Amino acid sequence: MFFSPRRIFHEYRKISNPEKGKYKKAKELVIAAAFCLSLKKMGIGEWYIMADESPDIRLSKMSNRRLKEKPFDIVNLEVMTIPAISKNKFDSSQIEKEIIDFIKDKKFNKRYGKFARLIIYLEFHHKDIKLGFLHEIIKKVKSNPFFQFWLFFFSSPDLLRFDIAEIYPNINLITVSRVQDKDLLF
Repeated sequence: MFFSPRRIFHEYRKISNPEKGKYKKAKELVIAAAFCLSLKKMGIGEWYIMADESPDIRLSKMSNRRLKEKPFDIVNLEVMTIPAISKNKFDSSQIEKEIIDFIKDKKFNKRYGKFARLIIYLEFHHKDIKLGFLHEIIKKVKSNPFFQFWLFFFSSPDLLRFDIAEIYPNINLITVSRVQDKDLLF
């Protein structure tokens, strides 16, 4: 079953302590919901979300094609988190390389199907990370199983503003404010 971002945010608020490990899938769904709001802000349409196992999330939207011609577009989305505790082990002078190495260690041993996207949630302060440098590093990685790489991070302490940054194959940065961009919610 596919859900809208509004429904996912609504259900997530009902969880009393979402940071516990048993709510990993709920956190992945919230990240996917935020990603869908970013896609809408970019003019790419309204995408609905379904939890899965491998990849973690499937996104879907209506296409302009008839029923016999595949009326829905489907996107595979793998979600991963780089926790603050892992970041604390990184060499801060090479943070971009450390991030890519972490991603490769965790996600490059599996195949997720053709055109899978990876969204990486950074659970730490991100202001020192150079997106252009990350882009250059990831372009050089061989055996990349993903069609696109995106970073997700909160840009305000109240968790109402977040950034989604495409770092491969292009560079894009979208900021969404759940207060100012209320019209994005569906």
